[in-house]
Amino acid sequence: MGDHEMRNNRIRRSGGLAAIALAGTILAGMPAWAQDAVSDSVLGRPRPGYDPLGIDLFAGPNDPGSPFVLYPSITLTGGWDDNVFRENDDTDDDFFLVISPSLVLASDWVNHGLNFHATAGIKRNLDFTENNFTVFEIGTDGFLDVGLDSKVFAAAAFGRAVDGRDDVEDAGEDDRDDLVKHWFNRQTLGFSTMFGDFTWVVQGDRQRLNYVDNDNNQDDRDRTQYDITSRLAYEFQPGVSVFVGGGYNWRRYDDETDDFGFNRNSEGWKAEGGFIYDITGVLAAEVGAGYVSQNPEDPSFGNNSGFAVDANITWNPTELITIRALAATTINETTLDDESTGRAIQGGIGFDYDLADNLIFTSNGTYTRVRYEPAEGFDERTDNIWQGDAAVIWLINENFSLRTDYVHTRRSSSEAGEDYVDNTVLLSLKAGL
Repeated sequence: MGDHEMRNNRIRRSGGLAAIALAGTILAGMPAWAQDAVSDSVLGRPRPGYDPLGIDLFAGPNDPGSPFVLYPSITLTGGWDDNVFRENDDTDDDFFLVISPSLVLASDWVNHGLNFHATAGIKRNLDFTENNFTVFEIGTDGFLDVGLDSKVFAAAAFGRAVDGRDDVEDAGEDDRDDLVKHWFNRQTLGFSTMFGDFTWVVQGDRQRLNYVDNDNNQDDRDRTQYDITSRLAYEFQPGVSVFVGGGYNWRRYDDETDDFGFNRNSEGWKAEGGFIYDITGVLAAEVGAGYVSQNPEDPSFGNNSGFAVDANITWNPTELITIRALAATTINETTLDDESTGRAIQGGIGFDYDLADNLIFTSNGTYTRVRYEPAEGFDERTDNIWQGDAAVIWLINENFSLRTDYVHTRRSSSEAGEDYVDNTVLLSLKAGL
């Protein structure tokens, strides 16, 4: 394996190097156990001759290695959306352009690790400029080896994100104000260790969200969230483990009560158990099930709780095919006037196929059901969301790739006027070193 291939493997497996999503950001979860089937999958495997080499930095004249490797890239995406405001009827379409620059600086050390990233997304629409946005994220992550089998890891990030038109806080067809933006900063600190056949991980996270007013007051949504999670796994044979885990969270809003008179503060917990399987490069599975509950302080709201399932499965039946499956349960915040949190249960499947060494087909289908806990005397809101997408990726060489996507989304809601159907077509050119 060449030096550049080893570096690209390290980039792929570095959990803190998350690129910013155009509609927001994703907070990294607990570190995953090594999964060879993921590394050997159609989308995960190294592709010599097509993976960017990176730029060696700070290498000495007599040192064949480099302490850091820089990976710069920029992606230009042109697209068409047939329902830009996610409306139930009288829909509007528009063309748009997105420019997404990215810089990743990754350490290339035998022990320890330190990475930095800076990403951005700049979207401009042809007709409906109220859908324009500029978002960015800068951050760092790393780990410190403590002995042979223990690590201390940490991460931090700061940036600006945007809510999509499908966000339930958006007024939809009754209001076409500018998109809602928010500032965020987040920090992670954790510790992992192995002793005998056991692995233990504990992690703490803090996230601060500060929303920017458009033509509406968004101060009710400003909050700070704290999470503590832990997991203990026992490997009873190589590549096969069982685990138990759980977590607790605090969600604290700046305003004691919102504009509707509700106290939005809450505390919640989750407990689960499951198994991890990854013996060969053919099948990797991490499946957990348990119970999740979010408990608001305001007596007008009931607890939002229920069964929780989380799973990630990667199956490579042949060298050319990867089949992926996922399930996830989350409880998300909302400041809708008569609802508290929304409990989302999601399931999905993906299919990837190597058409050629440098030509990849990938597709996904997901279903999400979100139940919002109502205030006393109000009706419950339930949303059902179906999404399917398909893409073809052409890896031209180490520096350029071309991708085309089609995305179909459909929401059916118990709330009047909140149904919509959307189709989006994208064409992206990525350049990187």
